[in-house]
Parts: sequence; C-alpha cells; structure tokens
Amino acid sequence: MEKTQNRKYYLHPSAEVKDGKWVCIYCGAELPQSLKTDFPCTTSPKTPFDEKVSVSVWNCTATVFVEDVDIAQFCTQQESEKLDKLAEDSVYDAGGAINFSGQYPPSDKLVRYVMRLAKKYTAQLLTVKLQRAQEKIQKLQKEVEEEEDDKLRIKKAAMRYVARTPRDQAFLQALKERNLFYLIHSKDAEQTIMAMKSEFPEYYQTKDQPRQDFTDDANLLQAGYVVCEVEHSLPCF
Repeated sequence: MEKTQNRKYYLHPSAEVKDGKWVCIYCGAELPQSLKTDFPCTTSPKTPFDEKVSVSVWNCTATVFVEDVDIAQFCTQQESEKLDKLAEDSVYDAGGAINFSGQYPPSDKLVRYVMRLAKKYTAQLLTVKLQRAQEKIQKLQKEVEEEEDDKLRIKKAAMRYVARTPRDQAFLQALKERNLFYLIHSKDAEQTIMAMKSEFPEYYQTKDQPRQDFTDDANLLQAGYVVCEVEHSLPCF
C-alpha cells in the first residue's frame, strides 16, 4: 500500500488586494486567501511548512503539534527529549531562535518522527479531537438556544406593544419624561424592578391580582429584562 505524504507549502507573511486579487506585499506574487503556495516568498525559510506537523515557539519553549494537538502530552520522557531536540533544530534550521516566538516549519526528520508518534498514540489523539468536536457542538447548540430565546423575547415585546392599555400608555409617558423608557437585559433585574416599584407606587400597587402588563411581567423579569435608563439601547415602545 502506497504511503501518502503530508502536503508541504510556503506561507507568505502578508498580502494586499490589487485589481481584485490577493498579492504578496513582499514578493509581488498572486496568492490564494490562505496565503499558502507551493513556491517560496522572498522571506520564506528554506524549509516548507507541513499540513499536519507544526512547531510553535513561545516563552523560549518549542511545542510540536500534529493536527493542532500537542503530541508531547502523550510521550514518554525519552520520546519528549528527542522531540524537543528535533523541534529546536527545526527552529534554527528555519532561521529562527528558541527565544523568538512564532510558527516554524518542521524538518523532514521531525515530521517523520512525529508521524511515528502519532501512529503510536492514535487513540489518544482521537480522544482529544472527539472532545474538541463535542465542545464545538455544545457551543453551537447554546448559540442556537440563545437565538431562539431572543426571538421569543422579541415576540413577547411586540405582543405587549400591541396589547397595551391606556393606563400602560400613561405609565410609559411618565417613564419617557424621566428618560426611563428603555428595555434592556440586566443581571440586577430584580433589584431594578424593586426600585421602579418604589418610584412609581401608584402604578405597581395591586389589590386582588398581580398586574399582567409588560412592566410587571414575571416571565419578563425571570428572563432578566427590566425597564431602566440606558443610552443607545433599543426602546421598548
């Protein structure tokens, strides 16, 4: 079975748009938006980058990544020592230094060694990738839920706008005269509502049943929305 080699590429440091095309500001070559090509820039090191293996230097430490996973976390002490030596050699071969932070291309020797380690620690690498994928899915699910919540709140606000009573209108006018007519999301919703009830007792006083308009709506309060004075916010009416 034929072995597949990792793709190699040269990374151009920066580009600008000219006549609708990305052009390297150093060598003048037309580039894809990734800035990765199969030919070097005038600033490129002699060693090309690798699509799977990379070397990152930070705080005088060279870390080797295989598909964005730190491979050293699975290695034995002997393997880690060899990995560190090959990583530092790659940094210096690329014209860098261990005290100069940045991304560096790996030597062919380092790539071969890392791929052997990756084969040995396949299960560990897959576990890390699976965990990252699960975290990404959870983040997307949360974003979807928050978006649905926002749509529901907007719908409720619109319904309250249409159904407000003359008494509601008079209350809103009083709020407007005091510049207190914005609906915002607040962590201190309960305290702010209490302050509003203290300032407008005649409106919030009830006898037999709690009020059902938006200014004293339990669902709205639980959602964290209150009426208060804030500049450049979305008005509630």
